[in-house]
Amino acid sequence: MENLKHSTQLLDHPGRCIHIGDRESDICELFCAAQEIGTHFLIRTCVDRLAGDGDHTIADEMDEIAVKGLHRSKSDTATAIPTKPFLRSGFAIGSRTDVIEKLEWYGLRWKIEVFHKILKSGCKAEESKLRTAQRLANLISLFCILSWRVLWMTMLNRLGTQ
Repeated sequence: MENLKHSTQLLDHPGRCIHIGDRESDICELFCAAQEIGTHFLIRTCVDRLAGDGDHTIADEMDEIAVKGLHRSKSDTATAIPTKPFLRSGFAIGSRTDVIEKLEWYGLRWKIEVFHKILKSGCKAEESKLRTAQRLANLISLFCILSWRVLWMTMLNRLGTQ
């Protein structure tokens, strides 16, 4: 019952949900579905879609916009990233601070992918042979805790070696 309560809280506030994805998530139907249910998205694009009234593309628009600033990520000292990244967003972007925030959110995608790799490969979650949904949910809950701990210890170890 507690899990249902938490799920309902998220469903009651879909605006708190953000879909973050790489180029494989550049699917028009995903953008439409996210907007329809009131969630947000931040997706790296791979398709140069039509923009405006349809007589030019997003890349054309970006070529016409001057770079307004540069941002270096905390872990990257070698390269600067322009503040107009080729990310498609369902958010209103009004300032350089907004852009940097969205870049940082997109950067967290890697940690999520590592978490899932630990869950799938390390814990072998997909190989479980449990017969009931409740048992499977309990096992995956335990695997999520273990996976988070492994990820957390890995991040701590990397911080200690820098």
